[in-house]
Amino acid sequence: MNICKVFQEIYKNKFELNELNIAEVGSRGKNMTCRYRITVQEEMQNVKFSYYDAAVYDAVYTLYKTNYSKFTLTDLLRVMSGDEKVRFYCTKSRIQKREQKLRDSLEKLRNTTIAIDYSEEVQMRNIQDEKGKPLETKRTKISGAGTGNSGRDQKG
Repeated sequence: MNICKVFQEIYKNKFELNELNIAEVGSRGKNMTCRYRITVQEEMQNVKFSYYDAAVYDAVYTLYKTNYSKFTLTDLLRVMSGDEKVRFYCTKSRIQKREQKLRDSLEKLRNTTIAIDYSEEVQMRNIQDEKGKPLETKRTKISGAGTGNSGRDQKG
């Protein structure tokens, strides 16, 4: 499935909050659509997403799919950078700009629900699972949790 086109619409802010949105996902002359809905808390009604938010989401998803249900901001930074040695540096009395940017993005995503219905694409592309059976479409909801106080050295 090509959710890239859906995420392009999201980080380019080409969507209506709390409405059913439709993205064209077809290629090679195949007209296919993918439906999605983005919901946020009332105080976030003016939310805007960026490419950076998409990268943060992708890193969280990567950690989630590799069985890291709890992770630190440093874990997230390492996935995003591809560098196992990268870390945040402690400073007296203030948080680094890149750490704050990551915290802000994660908080925005934590308070956002994105539901994607890609059943039409699965059917038209005849997408199969690893056993050769037609891919079963199902609803999945991933909800966020707090990052704790520091996020530097505690899991959670």
